[in-house]
Amino acid sequence: MPSKKALNTPAPWAKLSPENFELLITWMLHREGFFNMSWRGDSAGTGNRVMICQRTHFSGATLEVLSYVVQCRQHDKKPTKAQLEEELLENSGYQPNRLVLVTPSVVSAAQKQSMAEMKPSEDTEVIVWDRSDLVNLLENHQDLRLRLFEVPPSPYFFVRHLTDRERQFVDFNRLFKRDTINEFFEEACRIAINKSTRVTIAHLLVALIRLDKEFTQTLLKSQDLDPTEIAGYLETLVARGQNRIDLKLTGLSLSSSFRSVLDTAIIITQLFDNQILTERSLLLAILMHPTSVSVNALNQLCAREEGEQVILNTLLETYYSSQEREMLLGAFGEGLEALGTEQVEALWDKFEASEDNSKDGLFEETASFTLPDVAMLKSSEKQTSS
Repeated sequence: MPSKKALNTPAPWAKLSPENFELLITWMLHREGFFNMSWRGDSAGTGNRVMICQRTHFSGATLEVLSYVVQCRQHDKKPTKAQLEEELLENSGYQPNRLVLVTPSVVSAAQKQSMAEMKPSEDTEVIVWDRSDLVNLLENHQDLRLRLFEVPPSPYFFVRHLTDRERQFVDFNRLFKRDTINEFFEEACRIAINKSTRVTIAHLLVALIRLDKEFTQTLLKSQDLDPTEIAGYLETLVARGQNRIDLKLTGLSLSSSFRSVLDTAIIITQLFDNQILTERSLLLAILMHPTSVSVNALNQLCAREEGEQVILNTLLETYYSSQEREMLLGAFGEGLEALGTEQVEALWDKFEASEDNSKDGLFEETASFTLPDVAMLKSSEKQTSS
């Protein structure tokens, strides 16, 4: 796949059809808060085709709705000042509040300033977005960047992307403030991006095993387990149980067990009146899902008896007080009556996997979401090709 730096060169943009360039600008403007959007003119790539749209503008206590006219221009060569002025003035008759020219070419700061000083009419301001502006905008829309330019998304983008769309992340900005916690989620998404299109408990558990020295690695070492070897084993295990799907077409998905881990972690955090999620609570939430393939595999590696959950018991006995264990029992019910003792069984019946809920025999059914704008881009490409 091309790198992010490649977008600063003309080659990727030259491969973009006029229709897809317009579609890209449409979706980015929509996401950036523009509304009442409509294209006027003949067809994509023609000089007299523009988008008419509006955007709300706040200035102190004053609220305005500004009108915009947006022109998309793809140039074979770097445009001259005279060429830019001519293109801008072609559609100045609309007399919008903002007249915007969008081009994937490079426009110098001096040229932008010169365009800004133009006055097609008394109330019209002129704005030029060039390649650097588009590259910066695409940082916030990496799903579109992936679909059109095949530039891999960053793990951080998907963490933010998922938190924007998932209801259980309502408290994300408040609870998930520790840098280490964010690193775990970014690592989990990085593994999912590289290995599949679904984020599971296994991905998050592997992230903790690799990065959490204080709790996860210490617990594994106490059972004579090598964290590096265990992380590699679990990653191989989850890869065998998943079919790799084209990330560009499906987007990233969350397994139902992953969702329940996050719900559990938030409940534990609130139970102890903590302000932010901690490593020990996140690890506890994962280990409280013994039906997960990765958690079950971890238990089998260190158990002396069938069904024994050594890592969970060790975590509770070492890092949780008897009072905290009693609070956990009260919060999660009789299914947790063995917390802190030699054996823990049926930790949370609510999240036990069943054959009816398992598509592949290994993993719980995944509730995934598809990015609607990417689906539209795909549809547009098919129509263009036909």
